[in-house]
Amino acid sequence: MRRPGRGSGASPRHPDRTTPPLGPAPSGSPHHRPENELMTTFSKKQQYTASASTVWGLIGDFYSVESWMPGIAGTVADTGRRTRTLTLHDGGRLVERLLDEGKRFHHYRFDDPGPLPVRDFTARITVVEEGPDRSAIEWTGSFEPVPGVLGDEAAAGVGGFYQVCLDRITALLGT
Repeated sequence: MRRPGRGSGASPRHPDRTTPPLGPAPSGSPHHRPENELMTTFSKKQQYTASASTVWGLIGDFYSVESWMPGIAGTVADTGRRTRTLTLHDGGRLVERLLDEGKRFHHYRFDDPGPLPVRDFTARITVVEEGPDRSAIEWTGSFEPVPGVLGDEAAAGVGGFYQVCLDRITALLGT
């Protein structure tokens, strides 16, 4: 069940930005994107001298990221809706929804990107085994920048933040 005003009108915190509905937008909708319009994508990979199970043990709880994700002051979990609300140190908030999960991966989307200049954002973070006591995190995503923001600029900002997260994981693992 949708909350009133979600997916059909102005975002409560950003009245000039509409919130896309869940699922694909129908043709004629203001959120419909033609098949040939390309999304902006990013991809990050970082290797670790730790087993995949050790790395996943650090990052695998979808509802608890503040230990390895810099800038996050707190997380509010809603396991029934499969969402987490991240509160940033500057007071900003964003909401992420878990779309799918499996052995050492999460696939998620932003229900509310908060202060980030993106929409239709989805990402996948995966920990892969690369040998005895060697693993890597592969983090990919795609999104559409909001009007007035270049895709390359938004990708650099989002990708830069994810790189800071990967570097923080390196420091926490001591590798």
